[in-house]
Amino acid sequence: MRLVSQSVKINSEQILRKRKIEIYIGPNVDLSKLDVISRFYSNIKIISFNSKAPSFQRVLSLLKRNLNQIDYLKLYNGSSENHILPILDLLSDLKCFYLDFHVYHDLRISDYGLSRLLSGLSNLKTVSFVNMKTSQFSKSLQSLISLQHLTDLTLERVAISKNEFRLLMDAKAQSLERFSVNCKQIWYDPSFFFQEIFNKCTKLKLLHFDFMFGSMENVKFVNISTLSELSLSVYKCSANQTSERLMNVRKLTLCLYRSTDAELARIISLFPEIKCLDLKWPVNFESNHLTTRTIERLRWLKKIKFIGF
Repeated sequence: MRLVSQSVKINSEQILRKRKIEIYIGPNVDLSKLDVISRFYSNIKIISFNSKAPSFQRVLSLLKRNLNQIDYLKLYNGSSENHILPILDLLSDLKCFYLDFHVYHDLRISDYGLSRLLSGLSNLKTVSFVNMKTSQFSKSLQSLISLQHLTDLTLERVAISKNEFRLLMDAKAQSLERFSVNCKQIWYDPSFFFQEIFNKCTKLKLLHFDFMFGSMENVKFVNISTLSELSLSVYKCSANQTSERLMNVRKLTLCLYRSTDAELARIISLFPEIKCLDLKWPVNFESNHLTTRTIERLRWLKKIKFIGF
């Protein structure tokens, strides 16, 4: 047995506690073990639930009792009406909420239920929805729009109509600081969504825009003075001649699968101050002369990474 001083023991425990940043609750949770773990890692603020986990209210009550503060709740594999009251009762001051709508047959939350939940979590700053069809959640969309402190929004694999997206942008564009939108449907027109964001968002610091099966022709890039990081993934993209240069972007990720050398070079030239560039070469490139020359002119570029196919 190795003996250590009390101060070394305390320091070691503090290091261990800092390493653990999230607790995940799976389908086969052991409450006694969870009690011990959550007491030791009392500084954890992020809780992830597989929604098939049993005794949701008992688990949440235990974590609420043992942890100093719960800021972030993640629900994977759907949610149900039975989750609403425990969350509202125990986590009414929640700051961040993640919900994956991929559901089992017996785990489905209604539009009314989700709307009620969002309305009750008035302090939310970060919301992430995955695998959602907004046409089934019109009341919930209104509740999302009503969140006064919302600055960080993720819509991943979300089916949202142009009218719904316009409504969302009209209400929240002026307050969003981080926005991630991801759509895999082939029939979606990314140009509309792109232009709504760039025309209306004025405080964005980070934007992830992923419509990898869609093409954008002649879109206008508008300078958002606060934007420092942009990730753009589309099948093809060309920039309007009236596009503005985005002078404050420092990190740029481009995945343009079928853009020409001239189109890619033109887009990169709109970001003259970038320090980090992640780039996927279009698969149809016969020559990259213009793009290479444009990259060479980036005077502040410190790191370039080529993304594989």
